[in-house]
Amino acid sequence: MPVQPNPQPHNAPGAVAAPGHCATAQNLIDVRQAASLLGVSVSWVRRHLAELPTHGVGRLTRFDASALLQQTTKNPLKPEREIMPNRYQRGFVRLRGKSRKVWYGIFREDVHTPDGIQRPQRQVRLGTLVELPTKFAARNKLAELMSGAEKKPAPMDMKFSDLVDRWKKSEGPTMKGSTFEHYVNALSTYVVPVFGDRKIAEITREEIQNFLVEQAKKYSKSTLRSMRIVLSLTLGWAQANKWVESPCVRIKLPRETGGRKVKRTVLTPEQVGQIAGELQEPYATLVIVLYVTGLRICEAAALQWTDLQDGVLSINRRVYNRKVDTVKSENSLRILPLGPCHCRAARTTAFAIRQPRMDVSVRSRYTH
Repeated sequence: MPVQPNPQPHNAPGAVAAPGHCATAQNLIDVRQAASLLGVSVSWVRRHLAELPTHGVGRLTRFDASALLQQTTKNPLKPEREIMPNRYQRGFVRLRGKSRKVWYGIFREDVHTPDGIQRPQRQVRLGTLVELPTKFAARNKLAELMSGAEKKPAPMDMKFSDLVDRWKKSEGPTMKGSTFEHYVNALSTYVVPVFGDRKIAEITREEIQNFLVEQAKKYSKSTLRSMRIVLSLTLGWAQANKWVESPCVRIKLPRETGGRKVKRTVLTPEQVGQIAGELQEPYATLVIVLYVTGLRICEAAALQWTDLQDGVLSINRRVYNRKVDTVKSENSLRILPLGPCHCRAARTTAFAIRQPRMDVSVRSRYTH
């Protein structure tokens, strides 16, 4: 804090002459009087002798009270060094080892946790006895490390597995059941076994990119895309909470991937007719409806008679995990014009799905 003078009345004991007088013997004061005049400690005055108006009287140091008041009024003096917060400590050093002596420094460091800032003890390697031959050199090395750590923001002390648990509890209720289940499966199967025990503040973009490159040897591009999505979601959520900066920035998928190669074949109407001819009702009609409308099996399983009005089929629900739910996204809300024969097939499918036999076969086998 700036030092403010402590003016005294002229008739007070130890009073000094007013500013503007000559530096006579009556205007000169000693260190204790200067400290009382400025309202500081004696040690503070001794540390700032080079900045104060002093006069040598033999081997004694005296101050011109008038000039001292004038200087501190116009240019308040600042402390010699920045005041360290009381919660920080100097730490201590320890020499360990038998054949090879190594200096270690121990101090407490602020770390962020979801419950607030904590101060666990940290031990760092300072150097060997050859590099730091004295305890004084080891202390200086520790002071450098501590001063650098104080300028950096406190790191977040949280494992990735703990972050996933918090993310699932917070963000899970905001997602569709199928989407959330897919993300959880990708996390538990691919990501958590690799990053689960890592501190989220230590995960880098390079590690994530190398992780995807390594996984590309075994999995397909769609699986890699799921890994990238869940990493971006969880670490992005941590960034939104101001815990860490997300390293998932411009992560690219490898061009060459392994895994199962899926080759899709578009069936002709004749092939669909042959498949339907080998099935019993209502499955034969269900195959025809799926082929004509392009519905997902979960959407076809949720059809009702009221969805078909004036030759137009409305798609606005699905069945997932044996429960009727809304469609996956807004883009899945759609209407489909159907011809007369296709309308009869859709009505037959909607009626058949409401029967107990269809509930067990279709909804249980194909919609979860």
